Amino acid sequence: MHSVRSAAGGIKRIAAAACLSLSPFLAHAADVYSQPFADTPAGGYYSSTLGDFLQYDDFVVGANSTVTSVSWWGVDISELLPGSTINPTSFTVSIFADDGNNAPGTELSVATIGNSGNASVVGSLQGLSLFQYSGSLTTPFAAIAGTKYWIGITDPTDNGNWFWATGSGPNGSHFGIILGDASPLNDDMAFTLGGVTAAVPEPSSTALLLLGGLGVFCVRKRQQQRT
Repeated sequence: MHSVRSAAGGIKRIAAAACLSLSPFLAHAADVYSQPFADTPAGGYYSSTLGDFLQYDDFVVGANSTVTSVSWWGVDISELLPGSTINPTSFTVSIFADDGNNAPGTELSVATIGNSGNASVVGSLQGLSLFQYSGSLTTPFAAIAGTKYWIGITDPTDNGNWFWATGSGPNGSHFGIILGDASPLNDDMAFTLGGVTAAVPEPSSTALLLLGGLGVFCVRKRQQQRT
């Protein structure tokens, strides 16, 4: 009769192989989308509800993802005004569906990020301190691979002097609303989305998983025949 020890050893080896083959299925934390700061002639665009200047940029994730955080870059011209507070006390980060005409449509997610966006100086832009900001979304956002979305980052306070910096995106354009006039504008905006990306299994891993299941079946079959 086939021993319990040898049978158990065989099953453990197969189980280990199956576990290894499952690794590509596991989600992993990373930047799910990134177009970091890029110094362009414009440098940045005014983005403040106080001034009715709003900026939006589109993004498409390559795999189904859960967006949990966002970082972005910008400057505050309040730095040029003696005695002024630099950086808004909070920011509004919104994600929108595409309206089908290459513009932001229905709002899908919104978060208020306080503490001045956890600002830290990372360089300079046109003589001003370049800040990088970051924060977590109030509710994680599920982004579907291949679907166009829009992100808007705005100063909702009475600061009124904040500019969203330009970024290194794929299409060199974004969408803006300036004093009620909505239109496409030059330059991508600077932002990065963090979260969890669902990994796509490789064909070889899928085959290994199937072989692992077949191996378990064969061990059980031999046990039945020798009992």
